[in-house]
Amino acid sequence: MSWYTTYYLGLQDKDKKIIPLGPYDNNHKLKSVISTSRSFTTDLKDLFYPIQDEMVTDELRAEFSCDIDTELRPYFEYLPLKELPTGEWVKSGYYLLSDINTYLASLRDDNTYFEDFYDSLSSTEYAMKLENELKFGKPQPYIDADGWEVKEHACSEYAYFAYPDYECQEYEASLLRTVAGMLKESYNLEDGEQIVVIKTEG
Repeated sequence: MSWYTTYYLGLQDKDKKIIPLGPYDNNHKLKSVISTSRSFTTDLKDLFYPIQDEMVTDELRAEFSCDIDTELRPYFEYLPLKELPTGEWVKSGYYLLSDINTYLASLRDDNTYFEDFYDSLSSTEYAMKLENELKFGKPQPYIDADGWEVKEHACSEYAYFAYPDYECQEYEASLLRTVAGMLKESYNLEDGEQIVVIKTEG
């Protein structure tokens, strides 16, 4: 069975009550900002708070009655927009040349599968590793505590690279802020009001 995490935008007034904010289509149907399947959902969903009964409005119930009145209620949550995580979704660092080449190939060819950059070094880690190799030579294979041979990569096998990570919570937060900013231009927030992100799962 498919399981999706979906984010909408809402408005919370000074009494903590929440109404849907948008965006809406030309038929006045509320649209989600992000909807991802379980395989592509980030840990952003773990930052949300339960929507209490006293926060529910008629407008909210009209859009989300299924999430409010069924067993999905525990997955009906909110987060103030200002509490969204910050950070870069364009990741950079020193990555293995082999991984970089596979990543670039996957952009050109749908048959090339790239999973992730599992082996990476920060600029500081790379500089320390390079200094050590210049003094003592490239790392040699060694036997770990379990008797397995471990081969450590040399600096020459890495290169500096930057890429957009579309499957991180920073990217999702960026999308939500962008759409919220567009809606905010046409809505004047009063004292005590705030934009919130409404999350549903199911």
